[in-house]
Amino acid sequence: MEVLLVGNTDFITKQWIQHSFPRDHVVIAEREGTVDGNDRLRIVNMSDANTLAETLTTYEFDRIVFFSEGLTPRSERDGDLGYLRRLLHAIRNRSTQMLMVCGPESEFTYPENADVRDTSKSLMSRASEELCLYYARTYRLEAKIIRCPYLYAPERNGATAYFGRLFEQASAGSISFCERKQQQTCFLCADDLAELIYRMFDDWTAESEIFHVPNVFDFTYGDLADAISAAFPGLSVTFGKDRPQHYPADDHVLRLRYGWSPRYSLKQDLPLCFSAGKKRVLRNNPRSTRSGIFYATIQNHGSQSKSSSRSYWKNCFAPRYKATASWEPWICACFSW
Repeated sequence: MEVLLVGNTDFITKQWIQHSFPRDHVVIAEREGTVDGNDRLRIVNMSDANTLAETLTTYEFDRIVFFSEGLTPRSERDGDLGYLRRLLHAIRNRSTQMLMVCGPESEFTYPENADVRDTSKSLMSRASEELCLYYARTYRLEAKIIRCPYLYAPERNGATAYFGRLFEQASAGSISFCERKQQQTCFLCADDLAELIYRMFDDWTAESEIFHVPNVFDFTYGDLADAISAAFPGLSVTFGKDRPQHYPADDHVLRLRYGWSPRYSLKQDLPLCFSAGKKRVLRNNPRSTRSGIFYATIQNHGSQSKSSSRSYWKNCFAPRYKATASWEPWICACFSW
């Protein structure tokens, strides 16, 4: 199979591709931070209408996965409605399986503001979905839509640009959330999405469908702030007053249809995100005030014996994470144990 991955592909790694498409040839539309290519993975510039059309003519794609910008919370990139239209128009009347992965904006409700049913982001998200379904009806395109929580990828420093910004703020001494402290986070591990995509294509059907990915883990922005504060001593944290959002409960459709449900929680994966974030912060500014504290702490305890260092970090991080096994591989990686 020939597969095209296009859109918000910041979270994608070679391991992710191997998980989702183990036997396929994959092409990724190039953007900043795209993984390197190899024999089964090609990187193609599709930034304008001409290169898009040329690529779709060169490759007879059997499957296309479009990742929405809405998968990154508070993304500063432009919307993808125009690009999506050009893509759909270019593949009309072709025998192509189209999978669109959207963010959670279409699913959010606002319990304290019953009169608020839509926001500008939810309207844009639904417009993208309707556009995809329109082409499916009009041109007999096989299309399915996944409404998904925001994505994070531990190996790529968290949830694309979002966690990168948080770690940069933390290294400077303070972080600020727009959300309230009690607001539930809404994240899905990219590895879970890889497994879902593999199962959906393995059992593909021609009819158009919309699927809802549940947010099954209890983890608030206050919990997230506590975890980051533990890694950056003396960190100042403030919270905003955004309207509380509610993400719908699990409808169990994906579990019953594909035998799939989320396995990885942001809470347990944070040590991996910290490891990637620490390396990025120290690489960019190894002696800044806050990153210097983190750097010195690691260096001081790294010079101790393995057993005493592990004991120190266990006391620091185990209370934050119920599954204490998740902290040790991270600490070992920090010291190259």
